[in-house]
Amino acid sequence: MPVCQPPALAKGTPEPERGQRKRRGRRRKEEDTDSDDPTQDADFVPSQEVLQEEEEEEEGSDTLFSEASEPELEAPRGHGGRTAAMARSKPQCRGLAPNGFHNSIMAPVEKSSSLTCSLREQKHSQWEFPDWIPVAHGWTCLSDSEAAPYLPAEEKSPLFSVQREGIKDDGALYRLNRFSSLQPHPERLDVSFFVGGPVWAMEWCPTPEGSAAPQYVAVSCHRSMEETHSVSGLHSGPALLQLWHLGTLQMEQGSPNKARLAYAIAADYGCVWDMKFCPSGAWEPPTAARMYPQMSRLGLLATAFSDGRVVVYALPHPEALHHAKTTQVKDGSLHKHLICKVQCIATLQVGSIQAGNASECGQCFSLSWMPCKPHHHLAAGFYDGESLCVPCSSTQGAALTLAQALDPQLLSLNCSRSPACAAAGPPLKHLRPWQCLMDTSLSTGTVAVWNLLTKSLLQCVHQPDASIKLYPFQCFLAHDQAVRSIEWCKADSNFLVTVGSDRKIKFWDLRRLYEPINSIKRFLSTEVAWLLPYNGITVAQDNCYAPYGLCGIHYIDAGYLGFKAYFVAPRKGTVWSISGSDWLNTVAAGDITGELVAAVLPDLAVNPLNIKRSSDRRFPVYKADLLPCNPEGPKRTEQALPRTQRYSEMVARSYIRFQDTDLRSFQNFPSREPMRRMHTQELKAELSLDRLQLEALHKVRFSPNLDSQGWLVSGGQAGIVRAHCLVGLASGVSHQLLPECQARFSVLYGDTPSSPAPSEPSLLPAE
Repeated sequence: MPVCQPPALAKGTPEPERGQRKRRGRRRKEEDTDSDDPTQDADFVPSQEVLQEEEEEEEGSDTLFSEASEPELEAPRGHGGRTAAMARSKPQCRGLAPNGFHNSIMAPVEKSSSLTCSLREQKHSQWEFPDWIPVAHGWTCLSDSEAAPYLPAEEKSPLFSVQREGIKDDGALYRLNRFSSLQPHPERLDVSFFVGGPVWAMEWCPTPEGSAAPQYVAVSCHRSMEETHSVSGLHSGPALLQLWHLGTLQMEQGSPNKARLAYAIAADYGCVWDMKFCPSGAWEPPTAARMYPQMSRLGLLATAFSDGRVVVYALPHPEALHHAKTTQVKDGSLHKHLICKVQCIATLQVGSIQAGNASECGQCFSLSWMPCKPHHHLAAGFYDGESLCVPCSSTQGAALTLAQALDPQLLSLNCSRSPACAAAGPPLKHLRPWQCLMDTSLSTGTVAVWNLLTKSLLQCVHQPDASIKLYPFQCFLAHDQAVRSIEWCKADSNFLVTVGSDRKIKFWDLRRLYEPINSIKRFLSTEVAWLLPYNGITVAQDNCYAPYGLCGIHYIDAGYLGFKAYFVAPRKGTVWSISGSDWLNTVAAGDITGELVAAVLPDLAVNPLNIKRSSDRRFPVYKADLLPCNPEGPKRTEQALPRTQRYSEMVARSYIRFQDTDLRSFQNFPSREPMRRMHTQELKAELSLDRLQLEALHKVRFSPNLDSQGWLVSGGQAGIVRAHCLVGLASGVSHQLLPECQARFSVLYGDTPSSPAPSEPSLLPAE
């Protein structure tokens, strides 16, 4: 346990005088903050006393890319007094923690673990959506011929090797079959498996704290290694949702068995862009007593498809599905992996009963499930890349005047494109047959929010197949381009953040949607993570609009505290994905260069402007490099790689080398080879965009569960998904919390432990 000491008084300084001096300084700062003089509207400058305490806490200077903040991303000011008070109250932590990190780095980890456990007890539930139970007759198992159109095209993975820090490399090259995995490493615990295509959606299944239950990860990939999709318009076609069983994982212990595909869901709604599990209350023990045809429920999964619909599935435990399966196979034998056609629980669609059409808002790219019980709201971000047709009858006067000014040759036509216009009644006036009068044109990013428990006949329609169709109770235009990422505040469900392709980050109060709380425009952001204790978000960014040295991961305040943007970690290439762990106060990000980097955040309730040596807070989990296969050619040089976008040519002449960091301890970490390699990569890395980025990482996800906290999964273009455990970040608080949560779980669910699924379940239908 790190020991945090309060700042010591200066020698010979009387306590009362020091206290008076502090109070006078605080009062003077408050007076300056309240002043309306524009010349006083300057950044907060900490006192010499605060600077001295910071220098005692951490000595040295930061690197070029780790300077504290970025002026161009500055949030609104106006709370300097609160900032000063927080800076003065910050505890000073000296010495090194047992894992080798400085105590000032580990102190926020201890704090966040306690806070996360406390708030989850308040905001999480044991049981929600009691009517949404998976039933056996809704799951139809497919034969080989029926499953073939849904399977990823690649039957074998690219060649790859794994080099682990501190372990002599044996030079072995691996090639995995589709849906197969490597044996987990006995010391480093890392897991690798091949899903068949580029990974673009991935999520952990939540389990109750202390359950010691097997861990599952839902994954979806494109069917082809070279498959591309336009963001405009809608796309339908076969897709496969895979549920992988990783075994019982703990912070310092992995599974002795290989990862395996538990089962898969075949869908016809196009590619999957995002998946989110219900945060709590959807899991029940696999031994739960259920009468046939009901099956014990593993979780509720919401999936965003490229045809514009959001589908909610009730997932059963794999052993319950194998035991209760009674469907007949029409043609041939069952596929060796359990692949099913599934009747969904609910389909979420934009529009209304009178005018419901998925094309109204285009593709759905991001989802966010309400984090507080009863989890009855689900938000989704869309993109209408063609046009958004709005009925003209509601705004006919003002809109018609504007249209006549733009085009004197105004035609009177009925709009045939939009059901909303057709439902409006009388003929409507528009500019031209192909362009609606209220056409935003152009393109818009819409956010829709559904009430999953609604009983309204206008929002909920029961379908003949026993599923329901839901329409949103709230829609608003959030961006001028696609909504690329959406995230709910975990501490207060009234607040939401959206990120658009218009380069804007907007914070919303759902009680007043006429304008955002704060809007920041700078870089093109790809994904955000909103950690539980903080008033802001960590943002992953594309490098297309970023100045040299400023591309990477930033923490951006929502605007309430008035903090400037904090530079968490620089990246040379586009950062595709970012994920945060509430338990560890840590974010992890994967980028186009194939590097998975993690960063322990400081206490962001205090202004991070004066944090020194922030480079010591980040570390690489692993680095993937693409190297030529020919041993006679030049090694480890980009010139030897084929300059092609074709997967077949690339995989025939190259292989991927994974270089894993020893994450069991961070002793002497700045001088170790992975850290030196990471800093060199940050300064001198070069991108080769004229070839297929086979090493790129597209999705990164931290486990949200206390039992498996510290486990991190990642996957990308090669279709190889890897799981690592950040053992060195285990805190003393988490070791204390786990036995308490296990005792509470035993009281709630009985003393019967959750037994893992059998390693080789029978695929024959139950008699």
